[in-house]
Amino acid sequence: MRALIGIVTALLLAAPAAAQTVTKIGLSAPLTGPDAAFGQGMRLGAEQAVADLNRAAGASGRKLALVVADDAGDAKQGVAVARRFAADGIRLVVGPLESSVAAATAAIYDDAGIVVVTPGASWAALTRRGYATLFRIVAGDAQQGEAAGRYLLAHEAGRRVAIVHDRTTFGRGLADAVSATLASAAGEGTVMTVPAEPARLPEVKGRPPRTAEADALAGPTYAAVEVLAQAVDRAKSRDGRTVAAALRGAPFRTIQGEIAFDAQGDPSSGAVALKVWKRTPDGRLDYAGNETAP
Repeated sequence: MRALIGIVTALLLAAPAAAQTVTKIGLSAPLTGPDAAFGQGMRLGAEQAVADLNRAAGASGRKLALVVADDAGDAKQGVAVARRFAADGIRLVVGPLESSVAAATAAIYDDAGIVVVTPGASWAALTRRGYATLFRIVAGDAQQGEAAGRYLLAHEAGRRVAIVHDRTTFGRGLADAVSATLASAAGEGTVMTVPAEPARLPEVKGRPPRTAEADALAGPTYAAVEVLAQAVDRAKSRDGRTVAAALRGAPFRTIQGEIAFDAQGDPSSGAVALKVWKRTPDGRLDYAGNETAP
């Protein structure tokens, strides 16, 4: 009889642990390399989101676990990260940051049925290749380029326009999108497009203040984790393709506001900020404080 009581007691004690489901989310970010400052912001945002969501779920609720990998902003290393996530059975990923890394890994993630939500890769072609599991939080190059083109047509009509890029995937894509919007029109008045200013996360006690670069990605990455967690709850599944279908449903409430995705995986709103470079009284060219409506 005592043995039976002991077994029943053990089962009752184990029940809460068994009821708690662990959902792994991979983070592919440039923690080293030239974009490491942004990658560290991604890590901080993801870690904070996971901690906050686990705290809100309580001891018996759904538990998130973050698996962090350094892609160094390099396509080859990003591919290695994608293959490792697939081999480890991770079906939800935040990142990569760079469009070149996202382009190199998208097919691997899609073939494995892994949902990817990137907080920064904006190359327009990414979401036009038919990947069912690829989504982005930020406005794509096409959306940013269209906004810049409309501004130039409205404010620089009849003037010659120079379109400059840095030969990166991001730069070329954005320049192409602006060119496509300008039929013929026309830069003191150079226009720079950036995603809408992200919500700033509160600083974490005991940690040094985040840099401006880290701040730029912490909020969007936090929102990407929120979106994935809500989609898992909505789908009642951790299967990547099922979660991807749920992501194309109603909007998600996040720290960045409501986020909804269109059929291609782009954000429906695609909020863009335009910053105009102007000469300051001391002769410098600067865009700080020179934001204008698209």
